[in-house]
Amino acid sequence: MPERNQSSATLLVSMLAQAGQIDAAREVFDSIAQPDLISRTAMVAAYGQSGCPAQAREEFDRMRQRNIVSWNALLTALALNGLVEDARHVFFARMPEWNLVSWCVMVSGYSELGDLEGAREFFDLMPERSLACWNAMLSGYAAGGFLREAEGIFCRMKELDLVSWTCMVSAYAQHGHLRKVAEIFDTMPERNLVSWNSLLSSFAQNGEFEEAKRVFDRMKEWDQVSLNAMLSAYAQHGYVDHAKAFFDRMAHRNTVSWNAMLAGYAQNGHLHEAKEEIFDTLEQQNILTWNSMLVALAANGDHFHLALEMFHTIFTTDAPDGISLTCLLLACSHRGQLRAGFRCFHTMVADCGLKPEKQHYCCMVGLLGRAGRLDDAEELLASMPFVPDSLDVNSLLAACSDHKDARRGARATRSLGVNLNSKHGSSYVLLSNMIQLQGSSPSLIRVDEA
Repeated sequence: MPERNQSSATLLVSMLAQAGQIDAAREVFDSIAQPDLISRTAMVAAYGQSGCPAQAREEFDRMRQRNIVSWNALLTALALNGLVEDARHVFFARMPEWNLVSWCVMVSGYSELGDLEGAREFFDLMPERSLACWNAMLSGYAAGGFLREAEGIFCRMKELDLVSWTCMVSAYAQHGHLRKVAEIFDTMPERNLVSWNSLLSSFAQNGEFEEAKRVFDRMKEWDQVSLNAMLSAYAQHGYVDHAKAFFDRMAHRNTVSWNAMLAGYAQNGHLHEAKEEIFDTLEQQNILTWNSMLVALAANGDHFHLALEMFHTIFTTDAPDGISLTCLLLACSHRGQLRAGFRCFHTMVADCGLKPEKQHYCCMVGLLGRAGRLDDAEELLASMPFVPDSLDVNSLLAACSDHKDARRGARATRSLGVNLNSKHGSSYVLLSNMIQLQGSSPSLIRVDEA
């Protein structure tokens, strides 16, 4: 193949991969008679962009000649597809040299996985840092909710761009610091649609409907993210009719739009509309849609059997997740359906391979407690593979109160190591009220004064 044609083919491989057509990219690559280093590197990068790290590694291993660009293509394919430990091995054990791109790929890979200790390790080892590396570290802290660390990185940065500023808007919004959100936004030297969307979402997600509406009206352009944020603001604030009118005016609706409208109906008690007008009209439900309905049904004990039916229907179309199980266990608890709760818990573990999380154990403790199985509830709380906190213990204390067993509540609280130092703590208040109502001795609570 002439050099010009090979160059054109290599460019086409990259373009097809960016368009998500990896099979077509492979066909073009296979048409090259003698792929050179650039062509092979492009194919490695194409597999990485398409979420195929194993194929990227295979293609890389077939290369007889490599350079730093090739190594970085492999590193990117592994790190940005979740295989950061494999990328780490390549980085330290195989790569003959590194450049700024290599280091930045590793910081970004760990950061996107939420492994901020790993990201910070590479960040601190870097001989020099680009703005992209600083932003990768800042973004990781912001997304992970580590506001103080994000502020530290932001203050150390000698250069800022739109990404930097927008990360800080998101970081403050997560913690509800809306005054700081507005301050950062007003300080930005320039803004784009992403920045405006971040400000809009900050107010919408923190329940500040009027501010969200003012921001929306100030925006010169909107995209799907803007429209979905405003739709959610209407729905979450209880303005269901306005949300539906806004929804109907949207020229394009995606899964987020439908789920926002569904959640709006469900959270405001309009279960009939949620199911009939939204859920049943969807061409395809996903796990977010199912869970939105389950949340609404779980909160309403009168719809327990419908929740149970919907939970089992999920198995035929999708894979239930931890939120699905939590919703159903809450529904079982509200109706005192102990046997159904145990069946669902067992099904999720045995048939779906779901590893129970802390909230699932807490739900089961509450379910056992409501059924009067206090021995089993106490044993489960003590043996679960998590350290109980006040919320978990309060679930047992509520059951002890219902069944007038203050002595068990006090014993369980002490044996589980719950801090009763504060007389204002929720566990202390629950236990104290229980003892007073049942006429037990206040000495059941032993509070260590600080």
